[in-house]
Amino acid sequence: MKILIYLLIIYFIVFIENKVINGEIEQLMINGCEKFDETGDVCIKLKKLNFYTVNSVNQPLTRDLLDYVESQLSINQDDNKLMLTSENQFNVYLNEDQFNMLNEKKKEFGLEIKMNLVKNLEEILGTTIKTEIDKLKRITILLESMRNNYNRGGNTNQSPFPLKSESGIIDYNHYFNYNQLTDFMKKISNYYPNQSKLYSIGKSSLGRELWAIDLSNFSLQQNNSNSKYIKNNNNNNNNNNNNNNNNNNNNNNNNNNNNNNNNNNNNNNNNNNNLKFKQNVKLVGNMHGDEVIGRQMLIYLIDHLLYRNSKSEKPIVDIFENLVISIVPSMNPDGYELGQRENANHFDLNRNFPDKFVGSSSELYKKIQPEVQAIIDWSKERNFIMSANLHGGSLVANYPFDSTRANDNGYGFGIQYPTTDDVVFRKMALTYSLNHAKMYQSKEFLGGIVNGAKWYTLRGGMQDYNYDFTNGMEITLELSQEKIPKSIELNKFWNDNRNALIQFISLPLTMSIYGRVTNFENENLFAQIQISNIDKIVTTDPSNGYYSRLLDDGFYNITVSSFGYKSITKSILLNPNSRENIDFILDNE
Repeated sequence: MKILIYLLIIYFIVFIENKVINGEIEQLMINGCEKFDETGDVCIKLKKLNFYTVNSVNQPLTRDLLDYVESQLSINQDDNKLMLTSENQFNVYLNEDQFNMLNEKKKEFGLEIKMNLVKNLEEILGTTIKTEIDKLKRITILLESMRNNYNRGGNTNQSPFPLKSESGIIDYNHYFNYNQLTDFMKKISNYYPNQSKLYSIGKSSLGRELWAIDLSNFSLQQNNSNSKYIKNNNNNNNNNNNNNNNNNNNNNNNNNNNNNNNNNNNNNNNNNNNLKFKQNVKLVGNMHGDEVIGRQMLIYLIDHLLYRNSKSEKPIVDIFENLVISIVPSMNPDGYELGQRENANHFDLNRNFPDKFVGSSSELYKKIQPEVQAIIDWSKERNFIMSANLHGGSLVANYPFDSTRANDNGYGFGIQYPTTDDVVFRKMALTYSLNHAKMYQSKEFLGGIVNGAKWYTLRGGMQDYNYDFTNGMEITLELSQEKIPKSIELNKFWNDNRNALIQFISLPLTMSIYGRVTNFENENLFAQIQISNIDKIVTTDPSNGYYSRLLDDGFYNITVSSFGYKSITKSILLNPNSRENIDFILDNE
């Protein structure tokens, strides 16, 4: 009898009242269910939920889109039963509020929606037959494959629901593949020619460019004027640089004269009071190809800094006037494209750097990889004061040393092994952690920071290399527990990391010393600068005579020495939240 009543209702809906509007169909469904639902549970559900078919109009459904729809509509699979039926269609039960929201956003999502008539008793009771379950499993596997492709910037050129940055140049929920990264770097440098300089520091194992970009107000720049990397910049930036430095036109007949003038200016910069020294900060992402959040955060940071500087936001303007921020979003573009940790030659790049200690690390006894060699050459040439290496797989700021120094092989597990710059490194790490939305709340790492060797030891790592072999001080930032989060979560990661990144790169403005070392003839000297009770020695850049290092507030004795000259020591007081200019003039021996 119940089945007969049900069939009569369906017959009335489908064949007699062809022009019935959706509201009338809904009411008939509700009235009909009460006649055969003994418990009333199904009727209660049907009074709250209607059954819809949703079609994707212009493209296959992606996992990202479905995740986004579910999150926006607060879909509960136990009640709503979102069921995929093909690459372009899914069925779902929605309440009135959910339907209204979906209807409002359907153009944004690229979807078409229609209400369905109930077709069988199993459907109205909310059950899913076995064939639909099998189909769901097959399509879920397909969509997961599509998601992985999309997450690496695969065949989909645009996000199905773009969330644009303030500049409108990028969106915050789309992973960039190598070609898209290249396009972005060229576009942004052309858009801000006086505040950015694009160049390549080398090539990957498969010949991809290792793109880098410098951000600063270059009309005030002095300290990188001799860089071979800047000379390889794109034509637009070269022309702009010539204009800024020489105030001439780009007439080809004058190019040689312009270059000569530039070289003369660089060689005699000690006589030019208008040029300004700038400390250089380095950020490197995507060292491991399957750790992708750092890569995206650096792309977003480039866009954010340039846009906010153009709007004269004071903290950002201070960065552009006093620092040079050098960014390599992807150190391992081959690994990224291949979806693997190692580079194309199957080397872990964070075990491939030169190490002070002889040990058993197999990576160190093999050839230095081109990606690593590019970073080495760039770091030595540019005299960076500090840097960060952005990773994924945890949420913590990790500082040197990564390996213990007591053992011949540099290994020792779970042993705290700090540098003599430990106070500075802790401040670097805490600056990031405390300005991150979640990192400082870590239950595993106190304050969201950890000494590398205390966590786990490694040799051939980049942060220890920087401390041992260059003037810079580097920490490692682990930004996500999941190595490849869903693209719809990228905006959340950006919100979590944005302020931390800005505060971190601003550190030289509040805890450093810098200065120029010359002789009494005002000539630049290559000199060594050592702080009392600190092992690390920094050197001047011979092209301009400047040194620079991070230093915590306090009393220090600073000794400067250069071959053929008498050493000199000065006692200084570095106040909290300050940066001091301390020059030295050395006398002949």
